[in-house]
Amino acid sequence: MAFHTERDHSLIIGETGELSVQIPSAEMTWQKVLQAARLVNAQDRGWKSITFWWSRGMGSLFESTESGLRPRATLVEQWTQNSLDLPTLPPARTDFKHLDERIAKLRGQASRTEVDGENKLNWEISRSLDQFLGKSWVVAYELFLVQQKAFQLKADIVAFSPEGHLHIIELKKDPPGDSPLMAAVELLCYLCQLLRSREPLLRKIGHQVQIENYSIQQVTLHVAAPNGWEKRWWERGGSAQDFEHAMQRLASHLAQTILGKRYGIGQISFAFQTQQELLDSFREKAKPAL
Repeated sequence: MAFHTERDHSLIIGETGELSVQIPSAEMTWQKVLQAARLVNAQDRGWKSITFWWSRGMGSLFESTESGLRPRATLVEQWTQNSLDLPTLPPARTDFKHLDERIAKLRGQASRTEVDGENKLNWEISRSLDQFLGKSWVVAYELFLVQQKAFQLKADIVAFSPEGHLHIIELKKDPPGDSPLMAAVELLCYLCQLLRSREPLLRKIGHQVQIENYSIQQVTLHVAAPNGWEKRWWERGGSAQDFEHAMQRLASHLAQTILGKRYGIGQISFAFQTQQELLDSFREKAKPAL
């Protein structure tokens, strides 16, 4: 038995009582993938499963070739295009007032409420990055990217260089709840949603760095985790090397197609690091050129 839900989605009840939802490929977005994966908690299936995340998740997005995993171009491009164009999630508020508040707190110009857990980690690392990089960069934590409370989408940390290099950082705690693929998809959601709100956001960034017509030329998507966080995910197949190579190919493909042509972004890449490696890499960026 099938029931049609919003748009062309189908809710299907099987003969033995099982329930499944089918969404046509023309309606799929990275945000919907993330939403669905978060709802699936079964240990033996889904993109969060140690057993099946490689075969079912990576197997869906990539095909095997002699040179390694290659993104399924039609699927990846369609999901990205839909993520940018379909009204799945409303863009963030146009004033981005909370960005000013975040910057002021990081620079000690406003008081902040003490927080624990993940929020504290976001604060501590963004504070360190802001101290390394100085006022020529814009660093902010917990940047809200949608207005919808039911599915709040916010980037842990964002950093904008004066040269137009955008860094979006997803921090992971220990023990890990998400697979490396889930973390990467989360970053793709942030990037697409940020680009949907780019005009008011980039005006705000340009004002902060005193650059008129500020634009994004390059993007790095960082997954930063505790030491050894990713090891448990290779127990049932795949490898860190194959995964990173595949995700770099996916990012490069998007830069050469939709995101490059549409927004003029010349380079997109992933960086999978420990949190200490993340801090060290930005400390290196802050050193004056010899």
